[in-house]
Amino acid sequence: MYRLRDGEWETDNALGASLPLPPAFHDPSATDWQCLSSTIATVDRTGYAHHIERLMVLGNSMLLLGIEPGEALAWFRESFVDAADWVMAPNVLGMGIHADGGVMMTKPYAAGGNYMNRMSRHCGSCRYDPKQRKGENACPLTAMYWEFLDRHRERFAANPRMSLAIRNLERIDPAELEQVKQTAEAARERISRGETPSSGSAKLL
Repeated sequence: MYRLRDGEWETDNALGASLPLPPAFHDPSATDWQCLSSTIATVDRTGYAHHIERLMVLGNSMLLLGIEPGEALAWFRESFVDAADWVMAPNVLGMGIHADGGVMMTKPYAAGGNYMNRMSRHCGSCRYDPKQRKGENACPLTAMYWEFLDRHRERFAANPRMSLAIRNLERIDPAELEQVKQTAEAARERISRGETPSSGSAKLL
């Protein structure tokens, strides 16, 4: 895939992602998301993470946050001991953050807190509840997952592998969905500033 799309990876941004890389990716203490903080701390220490952590924690967080693809790829290149370009470009931009719009993967690897809770041990020691999608204790990934689906609803509506997720999105009451979106945006703003509750940041909506 890397060779077939030579010269295309660097310009991929199918989802229009534009958020700069948050401070947490260079300083794990700059976020209170247990999954992200602990995984980045491991990468800082070892230069490595299991492929599921790369996808489920790092790539998924970047995808839902809307990290600019070039910054996402640069971070992976700089952080991992196996950062050969032919490895990183397809895996980060194609598999991780869907920047290629589905050329490599037929659906984005997007997931909320419930999936994280099933597949890892991070949630047990996190201050956020993976089952909640709105409010102060809502898991940022859960809120951002639903906000992500809503933001790209038209794009994913025609994707058979996303049909169940879109149907579940449509079951959410519009008033509640607005609260979910506000929670997601508050989480995005806070991590972008490198703030945690202990640093005196505003509460999630």
